[in-house]
Amino acid sequence: MRRQSILLGVASARESIDAHRLRSSLALLGVTIGVMGVLAISSYGEYARAQVTTLLAQFGSNLVAVTPGTPLTRAARVGRVNTLTLDDAVAVTEQVPHLVACSAVKSGSVTAVAGRYKWNTQVAGVNAVFSSVHSLTLSAGDFFDADADRSTAAVAVIGSHVAERVFPGVSAVGGSVRLNGTDFRVVGVLTARGQSLNGNLDDIIYVPLNTAVRRLYGGSSVDRIEVRVDGVSNIDSVVGAISALLEHRHHIAPGRPDDFQVQNFQQVADRAASTNAVLGVGLTAAAAVGLAIGGFGVMNIMLLSVSERTPEIGVRLAVGARSADVRAQFLAEAVTLCFGGALIGACVGLIGAAIISQRIGVPVVPPLSAVLVTAGISAAIGLVFGLYPAERAAHLDPIVALRSE
Repeated sequence: MRRQSILLGVASARESIDAHRLRSSLALLGVTIGVMGVLAISSYGEYARAQVTTLLAQFGSNLVAVTPGTPLTRAARVGRVNTLTLDDAVAVTEQVPHLVACSAVKSGSVTAVAGRYKWNTQVAGVNAVFSSVHSLTLSAGDFFDADADRSTAAVAVIGSHVAERVFPGVSAVGGSVRLNGTDFRVVGVLTARGQSLNGNLDDIIYVPLNTAVRRLYGGSSVDRIEVRVDGVSNIDSVVGAISALLEHRHHIAPGRPDDFQVQNFQQVADRAASTNAVLGVGLTAAAAVGLAIGGFGVMNIMLLSVSERTPEIGVRLAVGARSADVRAQFLAEAVTLCFGGALIGACVGLIGAAIISQRIGVPVVPPLSAVLVTAGISAAIGLVFGLYPAERAAHLDPIVALRSE
């Protein structure tokens, strides 16, 4: 009998949706949006985890970066006043122990021109050991050496994405690319590295640091100093040594804030994970509100359905149906409504995630467990918000119900 009531509830739900399509659609909309929100949160979580994992895999946890500015002011954080210099980088290289390699970086946006092809990209001036700092590999040619840096040679190593844009269909090595009016000879093309938290790693051009200072940007300041430590166990001592050295060089009194920041990439990854967690809480709250709104919508639809079908309920009770059967029927109807909204939301969410994944080249499709959990939550919402209407229907007086016809 209970199974018949549930099947009858499903059939009643379908009839109610068909008879009141607009009203039912509005009730389903909240559940659909809520489910899409839950899947969006799960997709974002997968994307964030993939990005952090990629970041550590590409750069390693033993990479330390020194950036200008104090963490106490926004102006300093964005580098409005650059406090790091070429001499600082040389001092770090010569005086800090446990370093595998150290390179300063000075970069900017430049239009690369090769023949009739143009492309706006980032051009970074780096030392020859930069390839060791980031364990770079090349698909063609070689990275420039220290002699090219000392002699301010006009040579460049380009990312694979830049090579595709300005040298389509031909070998870039040996070609010439014009940067800010200066012709640079391409000596190497980097192996594709993909996306990171900061964008496309292949959309960049590297030139010798001294060449960048003299021919492109000028000045003696640098954007950052990057070092690779010989082991994870030595990171803390290296960070402390760099901080002490730069505090001495910058004449920073004890107790005063530093005009630079030293952090390793594990800290960057942890900070990104923390930020993602906070954002995830906010998105989860928004999705919960959407599901709650959908649940109230379903409850209103069910209360209206009980009111409209009071004579039908009276007949059922009069011919022997138990209150439990009526309750099960309306609960099944509420669950069916919520599950229908969840199905629509899941389909739209999965299709949207697949399209975004294809566009950005990074997997953001939520795991199957998230879809199953969402379906379970939707069914629970149907039970919770359908319970009150079902109880009202189950406790109707058959005589009063029949008189209302």
